[in-house]
Amino acid sequence: MCVEDGNYGAAIDAYTRALQLNPFNTRALKDQSNSTYFVRGEVYRSKSDFRSALADFQKALALTPADDPGRTNMLSAIESVKR
Repeated sequence: MCVEDGNYGAAIDAYTRALQLNPFNTRALKDQSNSTYFVRGEVYRSKSDFRSALADFQKALALTPADDPGRTNMLSAIESVKR
C-alpha cells in the first residue's frame, strides 16, 4: 500500500478518489474500523500537513463522534497547528 511504501502523495490521492467516488462511504478501506477521512488525516499528519490532518479528523469525528482515537488525533493536530 502507498502509505507503507512512504508514498504519501499517492495515498492521499487514493483516499481522495475514494471520497469523491462515494463521499458517504466512510469505510472504503480494508481495515473496516477506520474511516477514509481518519486514515487520510493520518497520512497528512505523517507529512506534517497538520491543517489538512485536522480538517480530516474533524470530518471523521462528525461521522463517528464516539471515536476516541479520532478525538485524540484531532486534539494532537490542533496542538501541532498552534505551534
